[in-house]
Amino acid sequence: MVSLRSKAKPTTAKDKKLASKSSKAAPKPETKPAEPKPNPKPSRPTHTLILPSTLPPTSRILNLPDPLTATPTRYLSSPTGLYEFTQARTPSQPSTLLLTPAAATPGPSALLTPANITLATPLDFLFLLIPLLTAAEAPAGKFAPLDQFLDHAPASLAAYVRDPYALDKLAARAEAVCDVQDVPGLEKLFRLNEVKVAAEVLGKARRAARGLPASMEEGLVRGPLFDPCSNLRGEAEGKENEAVEGGEVKPSKIVAPEEVVDLMRVRVALDFITRSYIPPAYRTKLDAAVKTLVDWTPLDTHLAELAAKKAVFNQGAGFTESLLQRKRPLDEDAEEGPAKKKKEVKTESRAIAQLKKVNTKGMKPMSSFFKPKDKKVEEKAHRSAPIIFSLSVSTMSTSPSPPHFYALIDYEDPYVQPLILRALRTLPTGSYTLTPSLTSYPGPPSKLLTILPYESLPFSQALSQPTTHLINAYIIRKALIRKHYLASTITSWVAKHPSSPLATGVPRAEEIELDYAEFLDDALVEAWDLRAAFEKNEGKEAHEREWWILKPGMSDRGQGIRLFSTEAELAAIFEGWEADAPASDEEEEEEEDEDVEGAEGGGDGIVTSHLRHFLTQPYIHPPLLLPDHPHKFHLRAYVLAVGALKVYVHRRVLALFAAKPYTPPWEGIDDTSSGPSSGPDLAAHLTNTCFGSGLVSELSTLPAHPALGPDWQEKVFEQVCALTGDVFEAAARGASVHFQALPNAFEVFGVDFMVDGKGQVWLLEVNAFPDFKQSGEEMTGLIQQVWEGVVREGVAPFMGVEVEEKGGEGGMVRVLDIDLGRR
Repeated sequence: MVSLRSKAKPTTAKDKKLASKSSKAAPKPETKPAEPKPNPKPSRPTHTLILPSTLPPTSRILNLPDPLTATPTRYLSSPTGLYEFTQARTPSQPSTLLLTPAAATPGPSALLTPANITLATPLDFLFLLIPLLTAAEAPAGKFAPLDQFLDHAPASLAAYVRDPYALDKLAARAEAVCDVQDVPGLEKLFRLNEVKVAAEVLGKARRAARGLPASMEEGLVRGPLFDPCSNLRGEAEGKENEAVEGGEVKPSKIVAPEEVVDLMRVRVALDFITRSYIPPAYRTKLDAAVKTLVDWTPLDTHLAELAAKKAVFNQGAGFTESLLQRKRPLDEDAEEGPAKKKKEVKTESRAIAQLKKVNTKGMKPMSSFFKPKDKKVEEKAHRSAPIIFSLSVSTMSTSPSPPHFYALIDYEDPYVQPLILRALRTLPTGSYTLTPSLTSYPGPPSKLLTILPYESLPFSQALSQPTTHLINAYIIRKALIRKHYLASTITSWVAKHPSSPLATGVPRAEEIELDYAEFLDDALVEAWDLRAAFEKNEGKEAHEREWWILKPGMSDRGQGIRLFSTEAELAAIFEGWEADAPASDEEEEEEEDEDVEGAEGGGDGIVTSHLRHFLTQPYIHPPLLLPDHPHKFHLRAYVLAVGALKVYVHRRVLALFAAKPYTPPWEGIDDTSSGPSSGPDLAAHLTNTCFGSGLVSELSTLPAHPALGPDWQEKVFEQVCALTGDVFEAAARGASVHFQALPNAFEVFGVDFMVDGKGQVWLLEVNAFPDFKQSGEEMTGLIQQVWEGVVREGVAPFMGVEVEEKGGEGGMVRVLDIDLGRR
């Protein structure tokens, strides 16, 4: 038992007053030195927890989502299990409890007021698992590894379910409620089985039904099964249905078969469990599965018969009561009339009799002392009131102070930092103060804007001060910025929304998880489309094959991108990376440094640590080529996401061209060999500016295209807006675990698109903290406008600062405006 103690209450003023009176009344004895007296009052704990006696010292209290409501709730976690806190209640709750130590462990007593005791009771890991297995993002009706279900855990639960002890418990409970496939050499696969879940929950209900609390037994079992006609039969036999014994009422009499009573107890326990631990969205399926395991017909039939009896009984009781109501007044008058008359004769008190003898002659009546106000005085006050009021308003009214906030701007990029500071100057003069660090910020209620690199952002402070602290990045957004997460997000969204622009605006993708090249065959087991393409390409010449592109899931600047058309070419790519891998950790660190330098200088290698998650997609061929400049290009749109959630696309979209003229990917391939001879020239296929001095232009300034018409740029921009709005909504609604939009955050993304030869726009990827300086010095004005839009749409509304709306060219176009309910 753990008691959190508080200080004893100080002596009140009333106690001091009584003590002073008693000291004055009593004679003063001879003064003697005061002897110290022990404090007779026991300490008063504010909370008393009853914990398991064998609780290890490594136990801790965690905030985990409640299985029913998903709200953060405190639980006790220990190597012996997971416990929830339940407050103990009794029918007659005592006001005070005296806690005394056991004889073997002497110690001070404790007085508990109010008498609240909280118990730590075990919680089955099944109730944590069910919301994960039944989540909207979870694989429905398919076998999947347990990790795939745990990936959808809320942020407050994600770390706990990865704990080895919790993971073992969850795996054991998953085997109890799922169909399991144990594939040799691979991890177990699970598929939720509704009937098994129902059997587990029903088993708990049956065990609980054997010993329901007295209050539930009386109110939820005996009450509904009570037969009103049994009272009439008992009275006719001269028996009392209820008797008082020791101040307690005997339980209600039940006239029902034992089978019906047992079913009622099970139903009550089952209803309590489902309403306490099962998410509401899953109860319908659970109820249907329970009906396949238990037959409720005897209980439902008996309850229907009782309902009919009670209806007839209530009608008869109502008629009898109406007759008694008419007869009762006459009987009461006849029986209580003489007594009332006797009570009316009251003896007069002695004081009243003496007051009647007082001579009041010459005295004024009491009403003469309460005269109404003089009407003239009242009218004068009324006329003068408005003058006084107007004077008070004119002297006391002051104009409200304009909104003001503090700004900490340290982007650590000499290209972007001055542009952000210039954008802030578009706000009204005096609306903000630049602060050099967080320590110089005075704190709430003053508001603070923080624009820093992601690693330097004070996320904990932003989460604790959501109404005063604005940051320039969301904490969790890998559903957008990680290539394999983005592909999974889009696939799930399109399956539920087949009419989405993403259904036709994103190349189909196959994910590959690979550590070593020798395991490529195993990694391709579930890559159905890719394996089908390999089979289709067998025996064909290079120009007849379907070509694919390989992208490392966590790389940027185009590192590690390769083109291939056969399994042999894909294997050669991985084997080439593995051959270049360092032999030791020191060599790996040196290689990582070289890779970074190579990336800055135009290299296309990848860091060894990126060799795990890969994405493969069909290569978009042919791309849109301009007649006067036949180089492949991609579009870079700067996108602003604000709060939870508005999304804007900047009107001026960049076009980034490859360094060399475009050539088909099969050029440079030797058809006589089984693999690539030299591979495609990536300088003609990769359009990142870090791979060469390719042209950087704007979409709106590109020339007309003979096949697409003079206004093809506007049509392309409309597709860009539609795809951008839909992909952010897919992440926010369909993958909320991996994209958590905060109300006090905004972020600028660089979203890349490709235009094919038919004018179809394809979404490629979403980049966080885009490299603005890739656009070059000639595009400084465009980046300046981007940050002005950020200040206008993302900063000013949060800070309460009014700015002029800026539309037209150079402005932000809103493509999404939804309310995720986060404040």
